[in-house]
Amino acid sequence: MRDLQHLKQMVVYAKRLFNHGRSHSTSPSPVERMIAIHDMHNAVEWLLSGFFACYYPGQEKPFGFGKIFKEVSKRQPLILNREILLLNEARNAAQHHAIPP
Repeated sequence: MRDLQHLKQMVVYAKRLFNHGRSHSTSPSPVERMIAIHDMHNAVEWLLSGFFACYYPGQEKPFGFGKIFKEVSKRQPLILNREILLLNEARNAAQHHAIPP
């Protein structure tokens, strides 16, 4: 189980990584936009992982963004459900098919 200090650090890193992605997101370069989607997706995954650790202390985190998202959503309805799922689809398209967002 992660301690509170680690979770706080995770949130700080997630914010910095998300902002890094945001800085690449308006670039006309497809590669820069793919970097952006990966950064933003990773930041959201870290936050979901942190929520999971809080809601399910001591339990092993499921593997994969979708499974973590599903488990966290059971305990805490997320305001941006649709947007988070669209982010995951865009990241999958960029990572697995080289389709820029």
